[in-house]
Amino acid sequence: MTLNKINITRVVRDIVADNAEVSLLTREQSNAVKGLLIALVVLGHNKYVMQGGMSNVYLYSFHVYAFYYLPFLYDFRKMAWGGFFRKNLVRLYVPYTVFFLLVCGVAFTQHHLPDLGTAIWTYICGSQYSLSRSFGFGSFLWFLPTMLSVLTYRQIYYRLGITGRSLMLVLSGVCLCGFAYMWGWYVTLWWKSPFCLAVGLSMLLPAVCLRAVCRHVSPKTLVFLFFLLTVAILIFYPVRLEYNLTFLTINRLMCPVLIFSLLLTLREYLAQSRIAVDLGVQSLVIYLTHQFIYNGCYAGTLRFIPHPGIYEGLLMFVVALGGGYLISLFKPIRYVFPK
Repeated sequence: MTLNKINITRVVRDIVADNAEVSLLTREQSNAVKGLLIALVVLGHNKYVMQGGMSNVYLYSFHVYAFYYLPFLYDFRKMAWGGFFRKNLVRLYVPYTVFFLLVCGVAFTQHHLPDLGTAIWTYICGSQYSLSRSFGFGSFLWFLPTMLSVLTYRQIYYRLGITGRSLMLVLSGVCLCGFAYMWGWYVTLWWKSPFCLAVGLSMLLPAVCLRAVCRHVSPKTLVFLFFLLTVAILIFYPVRLEYNLTFLTINRLMCPVLIFSLLLTLREYLAQSRIAVDLGVQSLVIYLTHQFIYNGCYAGTLRFIPHPGIYEGLLMFVVALGGGYLISLFKPIRYVFPK
């Protein structure tokens, strides 16, 4: 028992003490992985293909979250806070602002535009809840303010010593538990904190765990763990009636960490695919445009096909993914997505 405690302590200390001095992904591998992930995100947002049920819950457990974990696989470079915020506010909040205004335009045409004060607070908050409640559309924009929060926490985390990092990981775990048990005060914090700060903090613990898994766990072990995860999903997902600690552990920690780790074992092969790499390079453009393309497809299809099914949905998936990529090739788009 003492030996087990020592080993566990040593493993935890090794995880927390990692200074991320080495990147675990090359640029090509990173873009290729993003390409695969954005294809899964676009697929997951297709209402005719993903019609609820276990497959929907499964895909939503990791496909967007994985983008927040990717920065933790790169080598850490300490930046002056001024330069850090200038770089990331331009890179993330220019497209966020442009697409927020587009969402306002959609809401106006649908007579769902809120008052100015509500619109300003929704912009500052940027959560799925606030966006969907205020505009009835545009909840996907939560990705951008949350990414800024995640990158900020990463800068803070790697500047701290072991004690400070441990405290941040504990707070991240509290965030996950608060969401699992749907504590009233925490749900309010989760959805209404500015810049999605609470959501971003919850991403820290699984992101750090993912880096540790990628550093220390062999691909064969990952395959075995993935098998156990699949069994756990088959047992617990069909009978899940409410959020609880078991569902939290599987859906918010095990799924994103293990599934994404398993995908990462394919990174060298993915990097050989020019399509995957190109999609990854333009993943943010595709992410922010595909919902608009989908809505156009939905409206157009219903005029000719009263009850679209999975085959129509798959065609829309190709149109949304390919359409988002083609939009990214227009030169003026670079002003909306500055590097």
